[in-house]
Amino acid sequence: MVVTVNWAIGRLWIPGVASGAVAQFVYAGICAALFWFLWRACSSVARGISWLLGKTYHAKPDRHVVLLVSRVLRFVLVVIFLLILVRQVLDSNLTGFIAGLGVLGVALSLLLRSSFENIAASFTIFGDKPFRVGDLLIYEEQLGTIEDIGFRSTRFRTLDGHLITIPNANMIAEAIRNVSARPSIRRRFRIGLTYDTSPDKIETAMEIIRDLMERNDAQPDNKPAKVVLEEFGEYSLQLMIEYHFSPADFWEAREYDSKFNLNLIRKFSEAGIEFAFPTQTVYLRGGEDAIKPSAM
Repeated sequence: MVVTVNWAIGRLWIPGVASGAVAQFVYAGICAALFWFLWRACSSVARGISWLLGKTYHAKPDRHVVLLVSRVLRFVLVVIFLLILVRQVLDSNLTGFIAGLGVLGVALSLLLRSSFENIAASFTIFGDKPFRVGDLLIYEEQLGTIEDIGFRSTRFRTLDGHLITIPNANMIAEAIRNVSARPSIRRRFRIGLTYDTSPDKIETAMEIIRDLMERNDAQPDNKPAKVVLEEFGEYSLQLMIEYHFSPADFWEAREYDSKFNLNLIRKFSEAGIEFAFPTQTVYLRGGEDAIKPSAM
């Protein structure tokens, strides 16, 4: 549209007084249109660079890299157009403007020290990649996901919906547990069998558990499932069970746990194996009419 207006104005008669103002107006419109086009193109260029890096290092395109490249390109674009605006539209001395920016930069470096630290920390995050957008993290004992990583701060959304804005300097200074980075989800738990369970039935119970765990297609090969008779508890014989679920999808793992528990209850019921519950046996001494031992 701006190019069309410029073509039309070139064929119209404009008074000499207004011709300079019209030319500057059209030039500013061309710069604005070009700026808008390049601003939108930064995302496409960033995706292309991310794809190229993925092909080079045999990795999948990373949204983390797309964000970094896109924001750097847009920052450079703003600086370039700011210089063009000062030089062409305002007809100012660019050398003096750059010198003024140097003096202003020294003053701002003192006033915005914390901001510069956060910007430097953002490049550390983009370089080391301790977490990415969409990762599930534990930050200060709160579980949530990363929604965005900016040059100054990171947006962290807790599972109950609260949005926390965290300075990037804090994100690299504190210990953060990246839940999404775990290769699998481990489940370790214990079940109790009653003390009157025979050794044969204990072995049967362990075989049932092993059989159920062998049906787990999500079990990693390098982390075999385990079941052992761990200890003699206060009121039960303790079996310890451990298996893994991969990939580490939380709700898929919970669905598998639910099916495992139901099948375990069903198999134990068919085999006549009882789960233990807190009990206490009381012995009362007396004469011939003494009360026999009873379980409570």
